[in-house]
Amino acid sequence: MSYGEVLSKAWQIIWKHKVLWIFGILAGFLSNGGNPDLSYREEYRSTAPNIFGYRLEEWLNQNFWLVALIVLAVFVLVLVLLVLGTFGRIGLVRGAWKADEGAVKLSFAELWAESGAYFWRVLGFSFLLFVVFLIVGVALGIFVVLGTVVTLGIGLICLLPFLCLLVPLAWLLQVWVEQVIVAMVGENLSIGEGISRAWQVFTANLGEYIVMGLVLGLGSLVVRIVLGIPFLIALAPLLGAWMFNGGQVFGSTGMVLTLVLMCVYLPVYMFLNGILTAYLGTSWTLIFRRLTGRTAQPEVVEVLPVSS
Repeated sequence: MSYGEVLSKAWQIIWKHKVLWIFGILAGFLSNGGNPDLSYREEYRSTAPNIFGYRLEEWLNQNFWLVALIVLAVFVLVLVLLVLGTFGRIGLVRGAWKADEGAVKLSFAELWAESGAYFWRVLGFSFLLFVVFLIVGVALGIFVVLGTVVTLGIGLICLLPFLCLLVPLAWLLQVWVEQVIVAMVGENLSIGEGISRAWQVFTANLGEYIVMGLVLGLGSLVVRIVLGIPFLIALAPLLGAWMFNGGQVFGSTGMVLTLVLMCVYLPVYMFLNGILTAYLGTSWTLIFRRLTGRTAQPEVVEVLPVSS
């Protein structure tokens, strides 16, 4: 496989078929994010930290229904983003696949309609991964805690190399997951068939996947760091208000200015991140096609009959 051909072809496809940027923006909704620990322990009740000038417990008690509405709104928003993100990932793979096969023009309506046939398969695979990761995570956590307690901390030291090994394994797993989705959408396979097909291709071409994973992974990391810098700059007014107002930032000019700056930059970030996501999704689609013996096809140009 020619690495340069894949990278350049992916850029040519998303530059010509800019409709893939839209699906890239939608696919970006499925980006992983941290889940903050919202637990609140009884022994810390009297020393709860101030949040925007209020104690957390007092604010929750006074705004119970508001919190309930916010939780409900977040739940609905997550469902909406899950649906849009799934359609985005499918449409991105489908569009890149058709473009590499020589499609001259891709339309949003066409790709959206075609994505519906794969929606439940991709969503089901995502749910299956979530369940597996949850079970493995809980089991691993219990094992680490019990091993640490029983061995008085020595077990944790022994487990450190194994825990460090999980990082590259998780990275390789993410690459394989990308290929499962490409296999299901590109070759119209079921979940089980897609898992088997992607594993077959992945294990037979592990070296190529490691190289492309490093190139795309490190490249996208650098780009996302650059894209995140304006968010850090937007925090400056909030930090200034916190430093000069004794920690009382709720309703301050600095807080308002930070929110305004973030709201202004957020659409720009989503747009640029959508282009990056479109490029990455297209690249992984092309990688799968090249490693399964498929080459780029010339564009099919419709020739109109010449009137006499």
